[in-house]
Amino acid sequence: MKLVNSYRLPVPSVISSISPLKINNKNMEELKRQLTSILIRDLIDVYLRNPYYKRPIFSFSIDYCTVNFDKTFYVVEEEISEVLKAWANIAIAISKNQLAPVTTREISLEEYYGKITEQKLVDVILSNNKLTLKGNEVRKFSKEELQEIIGKTLDSQGAIFNLNFILTIEKHPKEELILKHYIFVPLIRELEFI
Repeated sequence: MKLVNSYRLPVPSVISSISPLKINNKNMEELKRQLTSILIRDLIDVYLRNPYYKRPIFSFSIDYCTVNFDKTFYVVEEEISEVLKAWANIAIAISKNQLAPVTTREISLEEYYGKITEQKLVDVILSNNKLTLKGNEVRKFSKEELQEIIGKTLDSQGAIFNLNFILTIEKHPKEELILKHYIFVPLIRELEFI
């Protein structure tokens, strides 16, 4: 895999600092907008791909793996929204359990070009027992066609977005908790649906 771009975004707090702890929706929406625009802008400028075409997009983390057959823009926006909510919920849970404020420090985004078959990524995908298929296009294919498309996607070159959401606990400022999330967008034309 070849590193293409790297971004570090300082972030405002995604949880309220007063009790009861709640998700700060205004800051979450701003982060979602920023991250989505970076990913979509790079798909257009760096990879010369239309973000409104449908393609099979892998989205995975340590605890789940999905393949979404929908328009790239909407998939990226939905996945970023879901992982931001998970990040905020983790921050709230840790704040309550540790009885110490949690700081949402930054989000780092590393963008790679290559195959998803990089060993550490394959290990993450294989560690999940279930591959969830999403999107309207799924119903248009037979089981065999879906397996063939997923196989082509796994074997194709694409953009791999590695999102790292970083938290620190005030009691332990040198320790970081990182929520990792990957989005893989295949860049071969035969996997694009209009």
